[in-house]
Amino acid sequence: MTTPEIRNRLIDLRSRIRRARFDADTDTLDVLTAELDRVLDIYNQQRKAAQ
Repeated sequence: MTTPEIRNRLIDLRSRIRRARFDADTDTLDVLTAELDRVLDIYNQQRKAAQ
């Protein structure tokens, strides 16, 4: 996943998390939080590899 793809995915997740919070949809929040963690792990791995 490239940096622009990660950025776009984080933007998408942020808006979906905000909507799920507004709707008080805890199941969706759990799924989105797991996806956020996965994307952040990918980003952190790429940063470590680049150093």
